Amino acid sequence: MLTKQIVKKEFEKEPDKYWGVEIFKEKGFVRKQCEKCGKFFWTLQQDRKVCPDQPCSNYEFIGKTITKVKWDYIEAWKEFEKFFVKNGHTSIKRYPVVSRWHPKLFFTIASIQDFQRIEPTGVVFEYPENPLIVPQISLRFNDIPNVGITGKHMTCFQMSGQHAFNDETGRGYWKDKCIELNFNFLTKVMGIPEQEVIYVGNIWAMPDFSAFGPCIESFSKGLEIVNSVLMQFKATDSGFAELPIKVIDVGWGHERLPWFTQGTPTVYEVAFGPVIEKLMKATGIEYDKKFFAKYSRFAGSLDIDEVPDIKLARINLAKQLKTSVDEIERKIAPLEVMFAVADHTKTLVFAITDGGIPSNVGGGYNLRVVLRRALSFIDKFKLNLKLEDVAFWHIDYLKKIFPELAKHKEEI
Repeated sequence: MLTKQIVKKEFEKEPDKYWGVEIFKEKGFVRKQCEKCGKFFWTLQQDRKVCPDQPCSNYEFIGKTITKVKWDYIEAWKEFEKFFVKNGHTSIKRYPVVSRWHPKLFFTIASIQDFQRIEPTGVVFEYPENPLIVPQISLRFNDIPNVGITGKHMTCFQMSGQHAFNDETGRGYWKDKCIELNFNFLTKVMGIPEQEVIYVGNIWAMPDFSAFGPCIESFSKGLEIVNSVLMQFKATDSGFAELPIKVIDVGWGHERLPWFTQGTPTVYEVAFGPVIEKLMKATGIEYDKKFFAKYSRFAGSLDIDEVPDIKLARINLAKQLKTSVDEIERKIAPLEVMFAVADHTKTLVFAITDGGIPSNVGGGYNLRVVLRRALSFIDKFKLNLKLEDVAFWHIDYLKKIFPELAKHKEEI
């Protein structure tokens, strides 16, 4: 039976075959192994000894932007779209977040899901253009306890999908062009210095290994900005074999693009734009940006799935910040609640627009959970707030990319 560990060990016998790309050779990237966790990564920093991922590296971009641009959420998509259309991609509209075409998933959790069709023989792909990009809104509910706490987790986020299908038309492309586009966008459009872009080799796989392959994660200053999946193989009785169609499946974490350019303490200030300002004004929650900026450099390591005791983790954070746990709780907890309310309301806006209703059945239960959670935060912290107002603030901001939201105010 295949596992990620088995596949990764096999691939690492021939790293250049699976992860090597021309631009690594052209620019002089060196493959190294992290002294802390053992991961392999490619870097132009000759003396670097640790990988760029947490917990081996902390966020180094907060308050210290290194890009030549400073984007908000809307601008980031417009610039992303301009670059990829210029480089031969067709920009298409998002698919619904309620995934009625997929028999195993209630919601769209990734942009590649738009094009997957489940047949008796396995997964096949239907796509309107090739190559393409799509501003796919995705809903994931496995990280609900982390929302607001880590500074980066959301139940609703935009996966800007970059996809190429290597079919008989010959219009697709493979890993060399994929990472060349990636590198050019990061360095030439965003303006990240070349030596600050670091790539980590990893494995991506469907749970049943019906599709899997190597992936190349792009980092800068401790933040994973995008993951480029090379969907290439499927499991067989004797091991694995090539898929009929090799697929470039790049999921750009869209909110992280403007976050990286602005260097705000969390992704939420950028992802929700003016909604955060309106929430602070309506609730009277105070935002000590100087304190929160120091806290946020370590907050990414507070993943509840990976930290067995969140209270102990905060004690350790307090020591690093030379402050008390009480001060952290007093200054941080109200902000975490505000960010969670903003996130959960945005999730409901997209779900209801696309026909999803909070209930106690199926996917509706997930929507019910975030609705009740947002309402309970409002009650617990006695916030002068109506969720429908927050929903309309989101709609007013996002209508430049998603005009369909404004047509569903009454249902919301």
